[in-house]
Amino acid sequence: MSWDVFASRFPAETRFIKELAKDWRPDPIGARADVINQILDVVPNADFSTDSDDGHIDSEGFSIEVTLGGGDRVDSIMFHVRGSGAPPLCVLKIIHRLGIRAYDCQTGEFLTADQSGKSFSDWQQYRDRVIEKKPPK
Repeated sequence: MSWDVFASRFPAETRFIKELAKDWRPDPIGARADVINQILDVVPNADFSTDSDDGHIDSEGFSIEVTLGGGDRVDSIMFHVRGSGAPPLCVLKIIHRLGIRAYDCQTGEFLTADQSGKSFSDWQQYRDRVIEKKPPK
């Protein structure tokens, strides 16, 4: 279970995903190697050493799976956040560095610094309720 954030080159004037045209396609974020290097500028301990489409960020209290998709060109990034602490700040720093916008799958709105902490906190509360309801093994 993760707090999920989808990032891409969404048009600046778009306030809600439903405003996007059905045939909308994002402009590329960049070449895969360049995107990885920019993420490493922000999070030097990020690990993109495997041959998969994913990178991993491990920090105190949280981890983030960073999915760039296959191929040499990155059109979007999916962040799968787990744990606690300050992962929204990490995600915000990365999207700021890349000059892209992010869609918060928890709230259904674009991610902002003002609401990211509350969204993550709400997700943590939901996660904790779901985990408590699981029957013991």
